[in-house]
Amino acid sequence: MDKKYGRYTILSDVDRKSGMRRVLCQCDCGEKRIVYLKNLLSGNSTSCGCRASEVTSIRNLKHGHAKTPTWFIWVAMVQRCSKSASGKNKEWYFDRGIRVCDRWKDFINFLEDMGIRPDGYQIDRIDNNGNYEPTNCRWVTPKINSRNNRHNTILTLDGVSKRLCEWAEDKGWDRSIISNRLRYGWSVDRTLSEEPIRKTRSDQR
Repeated sequence: MDKKYGRYTILSDVDRKSGMRRVLCQCDCGEKRIVYLKNLLSGNSTSCGCRASEVTSIRNLKHGHAKTPTWFIWVAMVQRCSKSASGKNKEWYFDRGIRVCDRWKDFINFLEDMGIRPDGYQIDRIDNNGNYEPTNCRWVTPKINSRNNRHNTILTLDGVSKRLCEWAEDKGWDRSIISNRLRYGWSVDRTLSEEPIRKTRSDQR
């Protein structure tokens, strides 16, 4: 399944209880829990409780997070959405109307809502046209973040829509095969249906 809700990643379905669907989830901290799916979808379940513990610690202690990975991500987020941003940052964020919500202009509030950045993770906006705010942001791996990039082409075959990188991954092809075919004017159906010609050793002589 590999679907993420807050800090939970769904691993598999488990037996229903009282007719309600339940799933086995793993929290970013490593803890595994069985959770009702409806609670994930509504946002009532977002972690195993580790996030609440972090929030309590944050509220009881002073900032103490300057120049940490989480702090640097917050600084970069605020800068690229500000009027003073320059170059591509200004074009891709400020000029498109993407802003940091008022609450997150205070780092402590950002830290309370998002928690400490898991090692190797990046901040991701679920809706790439939306703002940086609690309901639209999550920590994700670079791989998931790249799939959510607004430049990642969506292709539809037989009613199924996926990003270009996902089609390539499913078919075991290099992404350049698909992108080059489209660049040369191939239709989406032909691009995704026709197997690449595999060169043999004799072809290469």
